[in-house]
Amino acid sequence: MVTGIRQAVAALEISSASERNWASPVSATWYPARNWVTMGSTERAAAESPFGGPIGHGFLTLSLFVPMWSQILLVTDVTMGVNYGLNKVRFPAPVPVGSRIALTATLLEVEEVKGGGLQLTVGGVIEREGSEKPVCVLESLTRLYG
Repeated sequence: MVTGIRQAVAALEISSASERNWASPVSATWYPARNWVTMGSTERAAAESPFGGPIGHGFLTLSLFVPMWSQILLVTDVTMGVNYGLNKVRFPAPVPVGSRIALTATLLEVEEVKGGGLQLTVGGVIEREGSEKPVCVLESLTRLYG
């Protein structure tokens, strides 16, 4: 299992915007939030919010980490992976509806855990196309068992 993780480390850093695999545009139908600024009334959000229109909910953005992470990391000889949690999460900038986002992830630590598994600590930065600020900065814990 360690061999597969070492092979995957080289693929974790995506440095050029032209190499990014941008996710599908954020859609107002993704999350049925009652908050009018997060996927609510386009007219009201345009008139009343500081963002100029509806935005994706922060936890919607966070939920996209796993599918994007799965496109970056290739680990072999694993029979089970478990999302163990998050050490930190911040949402420094909004994600307007229609935005495209991408993930840059860095493997920060790999440690052995009870039961014969490995715990990966991953730093993630989710960026929005055309924005200077990230939309989500996180540190995720994943446990892999083989």
